[in-house]
This record gives sequence, C-alpha cells and structure tokens, in this order.
Amino acid sequence: MHTLVTAITSVVKRAAARADDLQKLRRFVDVDTAAKACQGETIVEAAATPSEYTLLMLDPLTGIDKPVNVAWDSALELLPVKRRPRPCGYWLGADQVDAVRRLRALGVQVQRLDQAGTLRGEAYTETARELGARDDVRGSIVDAGGVLRVSVALLPALIDVEAGGYYVGLDQPLANLVIAALEPDTQNSYLANRVVSSVNVLARVMQRPEARMSTVP
Repeated sequence: MHTLVTAITSVVKRAAARADDLQKLRRFVDVDTAAKACQGETIVEAAATPSEYTLLMLDPLTGIDKPVNVAWDSALELLPVKRRPRPCGYWLGADQVDAVRRLRALGVQVQRLDQAGTLRGEAYTETARELGARDDVRGSIVDAGGVLRVSVALLPALIDVEAGGYYVGLDQPLANLVIAALEPDTQNSYLANRVVSSVNVLARVMQRPEARMSTVP
C-alpha cells in the first residue's frame, strides 16, 4: 500500500509541476479532435494486441528473482477491427431523452433541432442481434442481462427529421466519446446497453445541418 501511495503521489506532484504544459497539450488535442469532423476515417471498434510480457517474480523456494513470461492482451497497442468514414455528427430522435441526458452529464455538447428539415447522412439497418457478455483485457464480464450485440448495414440516405430531435456534432473535444457511445454495433454503445432504444432513432450525419438549432442546457 505504501508503494502505491508513493507512486501516485509522485505522479500528482509531477503533473502539478507541469500543469501549464499539460493545459497547453490538452487545448491542442481538443482543437485537433474537433477539426477532424466530416473527414477521414474513425476506428469504431478495436481489439487488444495478443503479446507476451516478462514479469519479474520471486521464486517461492529460493526467494531469487525469477523472470516469468506471461500471455498479455495489451491495450497499449490496439488492432483496428472496424473502420468507418468519420461523420459530421449524429442525429437522435426526439424521444431519446435518456441518451441526451447522459451525454450532457459527460460534458458533450448536444443541440436540439428547432425546425423540421432534411439531413444528408447514413441510416443504420439492423441485420442481426444476440445477447452476449462484455469483454475486456481480463476476459468476459457477465453483466445483468448481458449486452445487446447487433450487426448493422449502412445506407446513404436523405433523412427527414422533425423539430425536437437532437444533433450531436463531432466538432467538439469529446468527439471520440460521442462515437463510442453512438455507433451502435459495439459492446459499449448506448444501443448495446439499452440507453438508445433502436437503430431507427439514430443516424450518422455526413453534412452539417442547415436547420436552426439551439444548445441543450
């Protein structure tokens, strides 16, 4: 315990000593992330890299240092599993209040569509679903009820939307968090965890909306 306290204290002290540099780095990352909206690709799903790691252990009989090779699924270097063009943002139906509330609680900016209009985007079509366990570097985690795993197809579409729906743009610092929450076919998405009700109330927006919008407080 003392070792952990010493290590954490050292990290906190070094961070405090370089607070100005860390703030500059954060502002740079925020601007860079927001600038990527509507262009390039995004990694929707990634997997840990299977590898080996050498741990220095103690031999239980002699007490001598003993290197042990162990299998390790490393999250330090991820393997892309699923890529998609990076959208400008996402549309959510007017009834997806819980999803909006959770996004706002995380610090994500959400805008409400004040008028009906048409969005150029990509609609999701669900092609398969099953209940499954959540996986991480430790293996499978059994959640109450399991997570909903869906497969989807994307179809370019002009999406007619009514006033009262929501637009979550990716031109903001937490854009990658938005992608993790709203791309439906991953184990950590709002759909997989039953925050979003279905793929029919969610769409990728590939061109910034021209409709009048107001920021959700």
